[in-house]
Amino acid sequence: MKRSVAMLVGAASFGAILGHPAVSEAFWARQHPSFCHQELGSAGAYSDGCNVTTGGSIVVSCPVIDTQANPKTSIAFMNVHVDDKSPSFIIASRCVSYYSATGGACGGIDTSVNGIDTLYPPTWAGWNATDFGAIYVTIPPASGGNKSCLKGYYTQG
Repeated sequence: MKRSVAMLVGAASFGAILGHPAVSEAFWARQHPSFCHQELGSAGAYSDGCNVTTGGSIVVSCPVIDTQANPKTSIAFMNVHVDDKSPSFIIASRCVSYYSATGGACGGIDTSVNGIDTLYPPTWAGWNATDFGAIYVTIPPASGGNKSCLKGYYTQG
């Protein structure tokens, strides 16, 4: 009798596990602007996510996590958080550096409005799977003591 009860309890527990599968979780990453670096040839100076000079716009390159478990081509949603205090606008674009050739390419952009804004450039789904991905952000120069800043970026797949 004890053995029958133990088997019944064990079977019920196993059945409950099979009957209630775990929910699949997507991957996501939130990254601080300190992951980004200023590209050569940019006129301004980059500090804590901001263009701190009035000398011109800067372009910063922000790496995107691209692993076997979380490939960049599986990113379904991406946004870039900015604080635009310029008379111009901030530009965010998805880009790649080619793995087997010199150079790279960018495709699709989104631009900001003044104030705190969230930009939604296109993702890498179906685009340049084998190349190294990054988000490029063009930050306008400081104006009248106000600096425009990249606050961070988020990817989800």
